[in-house]
Amino acid sequence: MTIPGKSTQFHKKEERKERILKSERSRKEKFNEEEQSVYRTRYLRISQVAKGKSDCDPNQKRQPTSKQTHNMRVQRGTKRKEEKKRGKLSK
Repeated sequence: MTIPGKSTQFHKKEERKERILKSERSRKEKFNEEEQSVYRTRYLRISQVAKGKSDCDPNQKRQPTSKQTHNMRVQRGTKRKEEKKRGKLSK
């Protein structure tokens, strides 16, 4: 024997729970999409800077690392020494 009022109340509660769950799911999905888009833009910006491209000037080159500059200096020094040995450099 079922009471007619009780069953509809139960169904209404279930429907309300489902609606709440659905709205929470959609809210989470929206948040995830926004977070991913922010992450994408950040990542792209960082990767562009790493490649030597910045937002202001696309032709701007990346500054060489300290190791690279050191190697360039050493190379320049060895070239100068070789030229001195050959007598091309007058110093």
